[in-house]
Amino acid sequence: MAQRIIGIIGYNLFSSGGTSRSNINLIKEFNKDGYEVIFFNSEPYSKLDSTRLKLEEHMCDMEVSFQPLNNLNRDFGIETFIITRESMFIYAKSLRKFFANAVIIGEVHGPLSLISDTIDLSLDYIDCIRVSTSMIAKQFEEKYQFSNVFSLNVSLEHINTKFERIDAKTNNFMIYSRFEDDVKDISYAIKLIHYLVNILGKSNFKLYVNGYGPSELLYKNLMNYFNLQNNVFLNEEIPEEYTYLSTSRFETFGYSIMEALADGHLIVTFEGEDSVLKDIYKDIKSVGWISKNIQYDASYIMNFLNQNSSKKQYIADMKLVNKRFYTDEYSKQYWKLVEDILKKERIRPLEYKVLENNELIKKENKKDKIEKLKEIRIRLSSFPVLDKIVNHPPIINLAKKIFIKNENYGTIENQNLIKPKTKYFFIESFHGSNFSGDPKYLALAIKNKLPQACLFVSSKNQLVDMEIRNFGFEPVRTGSKKYQQMFAKCQTVIVNGNTLDALKKHPEQRIIQTWHGFPLKKMVNDLENEKERVIQNTNFIPRMLKWDYLLTSSELNTDLLQSAFNLDKNKQLKIIEKGLPKNQYLIEKKDDVNELEKLQFKYFYKDKKGVTFILYCPTWRADKRKKVSQLNLEKVIERLPKEYEIIVKLHPLESHLRKFYKDLHPRIHCFYNELVDIQELYLLSDCLISDYSSAIFDYAHTGKKIVVLQEDEAAYQNKVGFYFNLEKVTGLKGNHYDECSLVEAIRNTKQSYQYNQAIVSQLLTADTLDTTTNLLEQLEIDLGGKK
Repeated sequence: MAQRIIGIIGYNLFSSGGTSRSNINLIKEFNKDGYEVIFFNSEPYSKLDSTRLKLEEHMCDMEVSFQPLNNLNRDFGIETFIITRESMFIYAKSLRKFFANAVIIGEVHGPLSLISDTIDLSLDYIDCIRVSTSMIAKQFEEKYQFSNVFSLNVSLEHINTKFERIDAKTNNFMIYSRFEDDVKDISYAIKLIHYLVNILGKSNFKLYVNGYGPSELLYKNLMNYFNLQNNVFLNEEIPEEYTYLSTSRFETFGYSIMEALADGHLIVTFEGEDSVLKDIYKDIKSVGWISKNIQYDASYIMNFLNQNSSKKQYIADMKLVNKRFYTDEYSKQYWKLVEDILKKERIRPLEYKVLENNELIKKENKKDKIEKLKEIRIRLSSFPVLDKIVNHPPIINLAKKIFIKNENYGTIENQNLIKPKTKYFFIESFHGSNFSGDPKYLALAIKNKLPQACLFVSSKNQLVDMEIRNFGFEPVRTGSKKYQQMFAKCQTVIVNGNTLDALKKHPEQRIIQTWHGFPLKKMVNDLENEKERVIQNTNFIPRMLKWDYLLTSSELNTDLLQSAFNLDKNKQLKIIEKGLPKNQYLIEKKDDVNELEKLQFKYFYKDKKGVTFILYCPTWRADKRKKVSQLNLEKVIERLPKEYEIIVKLHPLESHLRKFYKDLHPRIHCFYNELVDIQELYLLSDCLISDYSSAIFDYAHTGKKIVVLQEDEAAYQNKVGFYFNLEKVTGLKGNHYDECSLVEAIRNTKQSYQYNQAIVSQLLTADTLDTTTNLLEQLEIDLGGKK
């Protein structure tokens, strides 16, 4: 291949990260062989940025220059382009128009699993794709039906192997990574340290996490949650000796792993959900492998660190690394692989039509309209007069305002133009405040029945994200642009509350409403307070009219919801009285010892056999109270035997009160609401204390003790009201207990639990072991048999 000018297009060379490091190394490798490189940076940067980079990377004498991406035009005479970000592959369309004979190479730096199907990869306009490994190349070919893929690991030009030492038996761990927990899963590393330190008593283990990004607050919250302020350190000085730890869900190479290995450190890493790291670092003895099972990983790590890792073994490992990854002729190898692909016949589109601005926006409807704006500017920059206009700052700012406005919540006018996909499901529990209830159990059943289904789960923060990812689903931030897009793409929407008002429902969408509890207290149309009743009706009915299905547990359940929600106004609504999936879980697992052990470990990270758990589950009050009971829970727990412990489960709308209960007493627990599934707490507990909550009814499926604590029954009756007399229907009587009488009620072994049978036989008659199966069959029939 003749000497040529190479144009590299990247997002931001002047920020830290693996892709930036790869691009810098690529520039250096090309320069070694006499190529001139022009780097086109998508993000704004200053002259000082480019000067600093040249100085720090010793590039002052190299044939390299930096340009803003919007400066790209025909005058540069570039014959080869390398695009180094998947979301920017769309620029290949413009490049092909203005550089018809240029070679265009796309480099995949992100995991294939995380490339959104909303991204236009423009593969018809790209000559070939570079990926890191042959395994990724094969996966890319299969996924995108694109055969012009070659594998070559990123250049390691900046790494020097030292053969000086290898750290063994150190209890320091180090992570250097961007704080993006959806990919890096540093939260798992913090939970692992919690298990080692607080459960196993290995207080000398320490974790140092350096980086930046949006998940920093999550990590600080977890450090406080687990009391790890003396064991986990964010962006603090790193000790000289450490073991490098990687818990990332996906990596395409793992620069930080290779850098630590080259510096003489042991490595402990997760192989990745796609096993890419295992493929890259196989047979290297200085690398140990964790599984994301905390008990196994803790044991494995301690054994791995106690092994006598010799300098001889380390030198053998680094010789293998050199043989596998290093080459003195990286650019020659790169071009050889490109030339081999270019020898193939390649059919390209015959016409590259430049669309008018408004036509482009209307026709393509891309995910990121700011990037689309940049593409338009690239296209127009080849025309001198238009170049000055489109790059004039006031014009740029005006265009951004126009584009951004269309991305704001509730302003997407073409939402109904997106045709929902059959195997796409949108799941929302309690407006994204946690992942639990019927939406969760239906989602699990759907995934089991349709493994290829795509499920997107609403999440209000990163704590909920963690729980959603534990089940293998993709969280989307409630109310965000992606939330709107995924809602619009899903044919089936499953919720246990109301959808956001601004979301428009497509005619082909089906909303399945599970509601979140059997009503004892009156709701909406039945409220005692007339003024509040009118307000809630006005707001609620338009939301209810979106429903296509409503799931209930009995005929009585249906009647009460019919009255509360004015269901007769929704003529299309189909009510399915086949029970609720969340209650099938209770029926199925109530005597399952293995499930109980699993739940004990999930919430306490250890075996809690012999402990009697009291679950206190008060319902929400509209007034902003500072605590959920007049009782002194410290006095209650002190009066109970030492094997008793209390779990306070707050209503999602009162989760802010956790600060009052989280450190109240060593035997009183109050978990983050975001990490809790109340059905699991039902199984974990031996007794439920509640007031007017529907928890009373679901809990009956466990057959265990229920204590009804009602401190404001008269006031609640006047303000809200009840559908029926609890004692007359079920035999459960509410009382205004003090600390002593509550302890007596909890410990009373003479009381029969016949109220459980009364509840199930009258109120929850449709809940069975076959509920979920029957529901899925019914819904498939009613959805036209669509698979």
